[in-house]
Amino acid sequence: AHSLASEDVYSAGNYAVTEEELAAVEDLKIKKELKAGNYGKAKKLAKTPAQHELVDASEEAARKVWLDYHTQAGEFKEAGKYTVSDGEAAALKAAEAAYHESERATTLEAALAAGKYEQAKKLASGEAELAQLDAKREADRKEWFNYSMDTGDFKNCYVYAISEEEEAAVKAAEEAYPEKCRVEWLTFYLAESDWKHARDLCVTEAEYADVDAKQAAQRKANIAAAKEAGDFKKAAKLAEADDEKDDVAQAEEAHTEKSRQDWLSYYIEVSDYSKAVGMCITPEEEAGVDEKFEAKRVAYVAEMCKQGKFHVAKQYALNEEEIAKCDEHEEAQQEASRLEWFDFYLSECKFDKAGELACTTEEFARVGAEESSFNEKCRLEWLSHHTAKGDYESALGLVVSSEEQDELKSTMETYRVEHLKYYMEIKDYAKAKSTACTKEELAAIDEVAPPKTRWFGLF
Repeated sequence: AHSLASEDVYSAGNYAVTEEELAAVEDLKIKKELKAGNYGKAKKLAKTPAQHELVDASEEAARKVWLDYHTQAGEFKEAGKYTVSDGEAAALKAAEAAYHESERATTLEAALAAGKYEQAKKLASGEAELAQLDAKREADRKEWFNYSMDTGDFKNCYVYAISEEEEAAVKAAEEAYPEKCRVEWLTFYLAESDWKHARDLCVTEAEYADVDAKQAAQRKANIAAAKEAGDFKKAAKLAEADDEKDDVAQAEEAHTEKSRQDWLSYYIEVSDYSKAVGMCITPEEEAGVDEKFEAKRVAYVAEMCKQGKFHVAKQYALNEEEIAKCDEHEEAQQEASRLEWFDFYLSECKFDKAGELACTTEEFARVGAEESSFNEKCRLEWLSHHTAKGDYESALGLVVSSEEQDELKSTMETYRVEHLKYYMEIKDYAKAKSTACTKEELAAIDEVAPPKTRWFGLF
């Protein structure tokens, strides 16, 4: 079965033992030959009616496939070899005629588009296609006629003219063509501001006046552009009338003054005093520069004091009063800093460092009071800690009054009684005896303790 599925004829033949299996092997041989297109061999191998039907059906299907292929490819002679009936032959002949008609129509359209009228005439079939050819030829003639006229090719234009009206139109266009070209070139030179060539093409007073007017307008526009760009030398060259020259001179003076003012403002902004004074032209301006620089100096001194850079501030102070103010700011800042550190050390309980910064009796007293308060707080916290841990000796070392001592003893006695009660409950009589302090407590332990525990006390 595996050999049949994989189409291994040789292996399948070796394993076949029954008639059915041998017949299956023969069928496989025929199918492989049909698959390879070997219909002659397949027919020789066929023995049963079913096998002959299979071979005939496969051969017929292949014939139809090749017939369709050659027909679609336009290979009608080759396709004719596969026809077997009058119907197929007639269908093939109709397909061939349709194919050639399609090729002819396509070639005709290409010839018309390319202007190959003789080829198109040979391909044309019927009055309609001949009329189409004539219409296309006439349209192309008119197109070339108009193109030749527009480009001034009047010799070629006469070739395309076929009527007296067209010849008259060509003659009129030929006579008007020089004037048309003159006007077009005049327009071009005006657009390019080529006044010399434009004036050479003028023939009327109106055209001369138009060129002069446009040249004057362009010159004024160039003067304005040069002034805007600060190129007053160019503007002066372009100026012709006295009022234009005066206008350029005034604009240059205004530009120079504006530039001086801009540089003066810039030097004041960057604090370049010598260059700022160099830009002044009047005593009032020099006084204004001095006033602004003085204001900048005072503001700078104040800013340096604010930032704590007192050595820099003193460098720019000009009199004893300003130096004294710098000293006042410095002392105030140092005092504020001392107080800030004084408070910080107190908050961190660094009383020795706080004491180093104390300057007044009140500050020394504050250091002592806060240190005493802190120590008392620590003593009470440690006393509470040792008491909670049952460390009587350490707690007693922290007691400073008889009331605290009585309270400590009462607390310790409470802890002892609680521990004694606990050891009795868990029947740890040895620890209970070590906790007992009175004869009554020892007697109570002996009453409930086993003999061995009672003897333990004897040793």
